[in-house]
Amino acid sequence: MKLQVTIPCYNEEKNIPLILERFQKVLNRSDVGLLLVNNGSTDNSAQVLKELISKYPLCFYSKSRGKSRLWLWNLTRFKGF
Repeated sequence: MKLQVTIPCYNEEKNIPLILERFQKVLNRSDVGLLLVNNGSTDNSAQVLKELISKYPLCFYSKSRGKSRLWLWNLTRFKGF
């Protein structure tokens, strides 16, 4: 079974590293994907996400384009991994 977890982030600059730390064990699995989406944050969430992507290969950054576009992107990106 494959699992794709999507977490929208709005002004979560301090919480993003904690989220990734808690997901660390499952991020090492090849059948699990984690998508953190910057949802128009006004703090440094976008910068934190950009810096952490290099450490977590299954963590992706995307700009907010609305819920429906995000879900469609998820379906096309993670279909079959």
